[in-house]
Amino acid sequence: MGSVPRRKKPALALSINDAVLPTDVLYEVLLRLPANVLCRIRLVCWSWRSLTSDPGFARAHASRHPLLVGVQPLFA
Repeated sequence: MGSVPRRKKPALALSINDAVLPTDVLYEVLLRLPANVLCRIRLVCWSWRSLTSDPGFARAHASRHPLLVGVQPLFA
């Protein structure tokens, strides 16, 4: 009998360590996502959680996505 060919992992299941996307490209993609989506994305794998937990990433994301846009301060 012939052997059954192995199935490859789907690309989405691979972590950044498997070189599906270079880390710098993934970093730029994740920076463009809104915070509520990032909270779910962090659950994909340990590598993505580590990347999004980095304080430098948090600062870069906050600079691109201000918390409140166009809201006047209460006490001005």
